[in-house]
Amino acid sequence: MSFPVIKGILQSSENHLWNTADSLGRGATAVVYLGRQKQHGKVVAVKVFHDHIHWVSGCDEIRELELLQKLKHENIVKLFAIERESQSKRPVVVMEYCEGGSLYHMLDQPQHSYGLPEDQFVLVLQHVSAGIEYLRRLQIIHRDIKPGNIMRFVTEDGRSIYKLTDFGAARELNEEQNFTSMYGTEEYLHPGMYEKAVLRQSSGQRFDAKVDLWSLGVTFYHVATGKLPFQPYGGRTNKQTMFTITSQKEYGVISGVQNFENGPIIWSRELPQSCQLSSGMKALVVPLLAGLMECDESRVITYDVLFRVVQTIAQKITFTIFHYTSCRELKIFIDKNESFSTLQDILASQTDICARDQLLLIDGKPMENLVDMTATVDSYPIHIRDSHIFLFQRDLRFIESERVIHPEIPHIPEFVNFVDMEKDLRLSHSCSARGHLIKRYTDETLRKQKFLSEGLVCIRSYIHTRLDNSEHSAGTMEQVMKESQKRFNTFYFMVRTIKTFCDKLNIRNRDLEEISMEKTQEEVHKKAEIRMKEIITYQNTLVAKVHENCDEYNHWFVRCEQNSCFSKISHYVTVIGNIQNRFRRDKNVKDQMTSHDEHVHQCERQKLQEQCVAMTSILQDHCFCNLEIMYKEAIQFLGSLSKDLFRITKIEKNIESVIVCQQKLSLRLDKVEDKCHDVIDRLQRTIQDSGFSSENPARQTQPLTGYAEGGMDNGGNGSSSLTSAGFSASLREICDDSKSIASMILENSEMIRRLEECGLYSSGSLSTNLDQT
Repeated sequence: MSFPVIKGILQSSENHLWNTADSLGRGATAVVYLGRQKQHGKVVAVKVFHDHIHWVSGCDEIRELELLQKLKHENIVKLFAIERESQSKRPVVVMEYCEGGSLYHMLDQPQHSYGLPEDQFVLVLQHVSAGIEYLRRLQIIHRDIKPGNIMRFVTEDGRSIYKLTDFGAARELNEEQNFTSMYGTEEYLHPGMYEKAVLRQSSGQRFDAKVDLWSLGVTFYHVATGKLPFQPYGGRTNKQTMFTITSQKEYGVISGVQNFENGPIIWSRELPQSCQLSSGMKALVVPLLAGLMECDESRVITYDVLFRVVQTIAQKITFTIFHYTSCRELKIFIDKNESFSTLQDILASQTDICARDQLLLIDGKPMENLVDMTATVDSYPIHIRDSHIFLFQRDLRFIESERVIHPEIPHIPEFVNFVDMEKDLRLSHSCSARGHLIKRYTDETLRKQKFLSEGLVCIRSYIHTRLDNSEHSAGTMEQVMKESQKRFNTFYFMVRTIKTFCDKLNIRNRDLEEISMEKTQEEVHKKAEIRMKEIITYQNTLVAKVHENCDEYNHWFVRCEQNSCFSKISHYVTVIGNIQNRFRRDKNVKDQMTSHDEHVHQCERQKLQEQCVAMTSILQDHCFCNLEIMYKEAIQFLGSLSKDLFRITKIEKNIESVIVCQQKLSLRLDKVEDKCHDVIDRLQRTIQDSGFSSENPARQTQPLTGYAEGGMDNGGNGSSSLTSAGFSASLREICDDSKSIASMILENSEMIRRLEECGLYSSGSLSTNLDQT
């Protein structure tokens, strides 16, 4: 699109050149031009004051120059030199060039009509506050803070640095000093100053350095939303309503808008949905804005509080979390020294899921398994902090679908029948801004579709991992059962051996008889074996079912991905931008337009309306409808997966039930073994005390302490052949068996420990009949 060439006049100072056609900005006292250094060609900004400015001692222009010479800070526009224009000899100020332009011009661009992106907003918050803090240390008050006096400097590596400029209204002022002279721009003025400077109503009020706080609040709101917070119908012409809105708003209110003449004021304590700040950032910023835009001096936050809050916001660590069941993307801002539990608490405050019920997954793995839960979040690996985290409820059986939030799309601007170049240009700007908003909403909608798909893959991966772990645990459980069975066989063989030995000696022992008659352990072990077989059968069936369901999920897809919806929207935005450029050109040459040009203009107006309708239809009737369909299907899939997850949990609990049963059996068997060893020891002592020996094998043995009366049978078949050496050998064999059993106990315990590391948790219902032992 071509525009008429504007030829300016070349002007110069001692060391710099500029063309009057290259204007960067114009104010009441000066014009700023794009200039270059004569020797090296370095690009600079040259501020040339108007002819009517009289340079007298103490005037604002001289005060500005004196202040600029003092200021040296990254967030203050640098002063390079003060020179004189070659012909008129007027002073010119040579400053650093900020190629990003002013914040006002940024916000005037269609893509920023609803506020800056969150990362840029935080930079503005941080950099402007740093500049103000520097001025505070020098006891300087700016008195004209607004987006037009904040410049964007772009570094060689593409970073943005925002800088304060225009110190024509600035002055040095101590904290306790006051001033009565009025400066500033109407929309950003403190209500008290507005009353005196704009309404010309003298209240006798004096003002101090705190008036900049109100201007900062209005500026930050403007940067966040692209709109002024306080808007009477008719704008500047409705001055009394403007004063009423700012001076009578309630505490905590951050905006007031009147939509028609003499209409009510629509108050709000929240930032609009259309702004680009996340809900997490809004929660941090809204209290700050409310504290800044407060006309009650007792409630206004101090500069120190402002600087502290901004520093805290800038230093927070961000986590992006997709809350699956509400289909919302959350940004969690957390202090770097906090831990995982704080992250959970913040999530609980923004969702309906308490900390203990939260399941946070990254690539199908629980987040608590990937980080040290007691460590501070700034120690987390970068890839963890940058990952998309999915939030589910641990128990998915009770989830319910929610209403997916519809984006608020402004109405299509009204197209009048007649052609008015000025109005058509404003109309095209409004349509372009609306197009960029729809583009952003479309991107968010497609991201949600993608998150629904990826989240389903994530929870399926988690379920498959749990299922694989349960299969491994089941295999370990089988091994434990086999080892336990061996231990039981060995143990009862030992018991039978001892009992046979006692029978040979005609000795009856109550403890031994109780042990040999005890059947509880064997019965519980058999029940555990039955349960184990049931678990394996159930698990095999579940594995087959889960793999069968995979085919259904694999055919699920992001609905808008194949329709190139975002590309279409982007194309429409480009077309509308070209029409806006055409209308800007038509406005500049409207007196030179031919009938053909006018006809083309009419056609472009029609196309502009068609593009707006088409964009709205793609978002509302296609993308968002697809999102709602995908969300309903996702909740249904999640319901099916919840059954699989519940069944896996059931398997895990049953496996642990068997393991707990084996643990209790092992403990009980330990106690019985102790009794067996005690019986052996008493047998050995008793026989030794009775004088039994190989030289006198037939000697009558006296009744044994702790044993049933009756002694040994004189004519017993076994006593005559049992020698002391043979008895000792038998005891050694029993002891060897006990050592072997003890070794098996250690092996069994190690297997149980490994199972516990798998994270199985259950009440162990199988072993309730052993609890009292």
